[in-house]
Amino acid sequence: MRKPAGQITYLVDAIETQRMLWVFCLICGHSQRVHPWALSRRGGGLQTLDEVAKKCRCRNCGKQDALVIPSRMSFEGRG
Repeated sequence: MRKPAGQITYLVDAIETQRMLWVFCLICGHSQRVHPWALSRRGGGLQTLDEVAKKCRCRNCGKQDALVIPSRMSFEGRG
């Protein structure tokens, strides 16, 4: 059974529930949908989404001020 998106706190939760993630730049508004496997490769699945957001750098403006939230879109397999 999939967890509701509101209960996704860690990257591993997003992987287990097969949810893509949205990364939003809080400076310029740029957004990108990201596979949680891609983010977990950089620091492990036990990172919270808030910890991941602190490490994200915007491809558009280069600033490091992001918000990471689960998407309603699911995935199959590894990305």
